[in-house]
Amino acid sequence: MFSKIVSLIVFIAPLFLLKQVNKEWNVERNGEIVQVRIVEIPGSCLGTKVKWFMKFEYEGIIYPIQIAGNFCESHHIGDLVPLKTIRGSDIFLFPNYRAFSEFVSIGAMSIFGLGWFISQIIKKKEE
Repeated sequence: MFSKIVSLIVFIAPLFLLKQVNKEWNVERNGEIVQVRIVEIPGSCLGTKVKWFMKFEYEGIIYPIQIAGNFCESHHIGDLVPLKTIRGSDIFLFPNYRAFSEFVSIGAMSIFGLGWFISQIIKKKEE
């Protein structure tokens, strides 16, 4: 019984992420590149297990965005950085970001959960 519940959670939980990923997909496809100004950035982004964030200003509002480890060494406070967005949206993406991999991850996790759930039902019938 426990395995059935967990497998259903593994199947359903990723589906809740679809709304956010769909918004990112829309920005990726229909957004425009804007220049934003860095207002806060870590002095060093060493380490791969830590999520690093910078804050930037766009149209007078401060937003955070996750950055890669090597970003800190080549950028500083006050630098202009190109990001993609849609006017009125709070979603900003780096120009090379691709949302397709997120859809693949969500689909793979859901298919795995569904397969696990079906295998639990078949296993129960065999007992």
